Amino acid sequence: MQKKIFIKDIKEGQSIIDCFLVSSKKKLTTKRGKPYISLVFQDKTGLIDGKIWEEDKEKIDFSKNDFVKIEALVQSYQEQLQLNVKKIKKIELKELDVSDFIFSTQNDISKMFQELRMISKEVKNPYFLQLLDKFFEDKEFEEKFCQSPAAKQIHHVYIGGLLEHTLSVAKICSFLAKTHFSGINFDLLITGALLHDIGKIDELSVLPAVDYTDAGKLLGHILLGFKIVQEKINTISGFPADLQMLIEHLIISHHGQYEWGSPKLPQTLEAVILHYVDDLDAKMNTIQQLMNSDSNENNNWTSYHKTLGRNIYIEKNKR
Repeated sequence: MQKKIFIKDIKEGQSIIDCFLVSSKKKLTTKRGKPYISLVFQDKTGLIDGKIWEEDKEKIDFSKNDFVKIEALVQSYQEQLQLNVKKIKKIELKELDVSDFIFSTQNDISKMFQELRMISKEVKNPYFLQLLDKFFEDKEFEEKFCQSPAAKQIHHVYIGGLLEHTLSVAKICSFLAKTHFSGINFDLLITGALLHDIGKIDELSVLPAVDYTDAGKLLGHILLGFKIVQEKINTISGFPADLQMLIEHLIISHHGQYEWGSPKLPQTLEAVILHYVDDLDAKMNTIQQLMNSDSNENNNWTSYHKTLGRNIYIEKNKR
């Protein structure tokens, strides 16, 4: 059997014949009005753009999230590699090893979840503790939470990404609360850190590729998370109304800005901390993934990243 060519190993000038997952497919036209198809291909090591320039009905008999076998030439455009596709055909998943195509965390999921539970057990407020246990002692929820990605495109876009991101945010928040600031409600902040992205378990699906569910497209994870937490709180007898208001505020404000999807700006100390920690962890993961995906010995810079609005310099010892 031919050895799989992974996206991270693709070099300019190569001619390749291999299988990939279609992560995106768009029918577009050039400035001169000539139709073409713009694609994004995926395997477990990354994403790469592709183009079909010649109109051919056989070439477009596939859809987004299909698996395809392609013949293509690797070219460079605006400092990024892309595939000039010559032949393409849909193939069945049963012919492939699905693990070759799905991003997954490099960390041990079981160990990360145990560490997350240890942090949750530091919460002393009995109502917040009950709320956290309602989630993290539920085995069905645990499985779904541990398999979920944290986003579709920007950060932690892989199996285990939501767990990895949530744990990182909780650890940073715990550190700041214990060492750097006074007047922080530790129990509130940690509960918010652990639950801030909980709606993503319903917003995103991971197979065959990370994508939005119908609920994700119509409602989004902030509203979904608000609803999930509210439903759990309603099962806890005597849960104080003021505590419910504060934890719900952390969930709906954690994106920090209206234009980023938060219906309210952070207006408590804990909400402000959570927003900046959430944003920091997301950006650091984005940068790390970018550095890992296209660093090489002859280039000290990553390709341009549209969301970050910059290239990232890579120190020699970090290649």
